[in-house]
Amino acid sequence: MFKFSCQRFSRLLSESRDRELTHGEEGFLSSHALRCTPCAKLESQTFDCLAELRGATLDLQPSEGFGDGVVAAFREGRKSLGFGYWSPAVMGAAIAGIAVLCALTIVTKTVESPVRRSNIGAATRFGHVANPFPALNLDSAPRQLR
Repeated sequence: MFKFSCQRFSRLLSESRDRELTHGEEGFLSSHALRCTPCAKLESQTFDCLAELRGATLDLQPSEGFGDGVVAAFREGRKSLGFGYWSPAVMGAAIAGIAVLCALTIVTKTVESPVRRSNIGAATRFGHVANPFPALNLDSAPRQLR
């Protein structure tokens, strides 16, 4: 219903926690809350939540020697860090290094032309390998081709 007014109300309601509002802004908040039920409900819920948070604070005092115990536990924990703690990082670095070496090997490898290394699949007759590209003998060709 009051889309832009409601957005301004919400913004000003939030800003009222951080800074002092001007008289005009305070007047807008109060007049809009009277006209808009959802915004009045939002304002009420905000104040209720803040009051609950203020009331829920506890004033606890640590026991005597608490700080010394924390420092001692921290120092003991630092001593127990061994290879087991760092092993996942070491393994990850090793795997990354191997991957880099493989990539460099693939990239720097020279391209070779294919070489026929065997006569498998070639037509042979009595141990003789046929020439795959026989020379054209024009003397024996029919007269129409000459």
